[in-house]
Amino acid sequence: MSRARYDTSFGVNTVHANVLRLVGRYADPSRPGLVLDLAAGYGAIAAELDREGIGYVGVDIESRSVETLRDQGVEAHTVDLSADDVLDSLRRILGSRRVAAITMLDGLEHLSPPHGMLDVIAELAREHNAIVVLSVPNVTHHDLGVKLAFGRWDYTPTGLLDETHVKFFSEAELTASLEAAGLHRVARDDFVLYRSDQHFPSDHPALSASTSLGKFLRRRRDAAEPNGSVNQFVWACVPGPVVERQAPAPEVPAPFVSVIVRTQGRRERELGEALTCLASQTSADFEVLIVAHDVNEGQRAIIDRVVDECPSDLRSRCRVIPVDGGNRARPLNVGFGAAVGEYVVVLDDDDLVFAHWIEVFGGLRRKHDGKLLRSRASVQESERLAVRDAPGTRGVGTHQTPHEREFSFVTHLYANQTPFMTVAFPRGVFHDLGERFDETLTTTEDWDYLLRAASLLGVADSPEITAVYRRWPREDSSATEHDADEWRLNMFEVFRKLDSQPVLLPAGETRAIRHLAQRPVAAAAIDRSDPFEPSREDLVRALAILESNSWRITALGRRFMTAVRRGAPVTATQLAMMNSDELRGAVQSLEGSRSWRYARVFRRGRR
Repeated sequence: MSRARYDTSFGVNTVHANVLRLVGRYADPSRPGLVLDLAAGYGAIAAELDREGIGYVGVDIESRSVETLRDQGVEAHTVDLSADDVLDSLRRILGSRRVAAITMLDGLEHLSPPHGMLDVIAELAREHNAIVVLSVPNVTHHDLGVKLAFGRWDYTPTGLLDETHVKFFSEAELTASLEAAGLHRVARDDFVLYRSDQHFPSDHPALSASTSLGKFLRRRRDAAEPNGSVNQFVWACVPGPVVERQAPAPEVPAPFVSVIVRTQGRRERELGEALTCLASQTSADFEVLIVAHDVNEGQRAIIDRVVDECPSDLRSRCRVIPVDGGNRARPLNVGFGAAVGEYVVVLDDDDLVFAHWIEVFGGLRRKHDGKLLRSRASVQESERLAVRDAPGTRGVGTHQTPHEREFSFVTHLYANQTPFMTVAFPRGVFHDLGERFDETLTTTEDWDYLLRAASLLGVADSPEITAVYRRWPREDSSATEHDADEWRLNMFEVFRKLDSQPVLLPAGETRAIRHLAQRPVAAAAIDRSDPFEPSREDLVRALAILESNSWRITALGRRFMTAVRRGAPVTATQLAMMNSDELRGAVQSLEGSRSWRYARVFRRGRR
């Protein structure tokens, strides 16, 4: 290959500086040696090494560049790196001198095949106990991917698509090539260019950072994999065991669904009920990942005992994955990362699902493969109780179906209408598109993820009710562990993220937007069209009762009666989480309570 076109000089903002940083970091200072620069071209790093007092030997096939280096007083040799005897040639050049580092800057991609040269580099590195530093152009740069998506693949005299390149490297391909030669990366200092030499034509709408299309594609690329702005991989490697390239193995049939059961080992009875529901499924095409979040030894023992009590068929499909630290989103990221099913669905340890839960998802998948699969849930108030000293649960209210029958992205921008166990996510949204649960959110992590995934993939609906979402008005839950302000802040963070980037709307959603736009006041239209939005009047009435002096005066009596009845008082936080029907019922309960009636005398006195 001709290297005349590569007559580049050293600069602090060039790939050469990244290479030298790695050489300086990993070359053993206690054992002086020289730098062997393969495919050296015009020796861009030679002068800088000389200033540092480090010996340099350049090797290149082009006699012209070799002569230029020699004229500058730099040791250089003409060697064909693709020749069969290249290792012997390099050994003769080096003689008894020790090599501290072997470098190859943008040369590997010119060799066909490259593995022969990598074998030579690995052997020399072993002989000299030397560090190896390579720079290799990245074929997965954002600019290349965007242009290819729109039908362009532009070879150029130099750069990412140098017309003399015979091999292209992604991170995965470079890793596999190095390991097949016994070279293993120990550090990286990649050279980043937001705009590569392939950033043309300058007016291409998909390349622009200002257009909605350009922003959307950049966001998608950056989420999927971290190398979108890497122009050249710059890696430090050391010799080690050879890792043989594996032929693609026949695909092992994956289960249809990975069920992630999120638990802290505190609800033994409820966890057992959830697993009993799974054991009763009409379709057994699923695995179960029980993600044990921040559990101690006793809680882990509870989880293991519940799993051991499952039927053998279900038990064989269960894995318990411990997760430490983080908030509610951490176990979801770990669980989704470990899932091997085509789809992933989350079942909290206090949820109940009917026997056709998996079957309904399967029916949707056959018609709408690749979309989110959504069924429906009923909502029921429940309570925990003891029966003959044994813990148990029971429903104490009628089954309600407050959530919308068909998914609407626009409606979901205002309030979540999809209980988590009623939606199955394609595994690829996590593993291929790189969408992760936001671990900065302490609540609403499910709603946030649903919006992002639904925007990209769309949603297929079933009218079937497949689950029971249990509310625990007298027990601690996520609704009571986090106050109203915290819920509100998380909601605003979800809004902020949505507003910060272009959003892809599923088909049909513009109809909902048109309907809103036709209303004289959009905000009022949302309030009126959403049957689950609590009325301001009811909320003010309920808060006024809780904050009144007469209610506070009768607090002692209420605490006594609460203890006797083993109930729990209504709190302002619970009011903030209620829908319109629940809030109206709460107001009626408060106004009809003995405390409120008995305190009438205090209110009269105040008048």
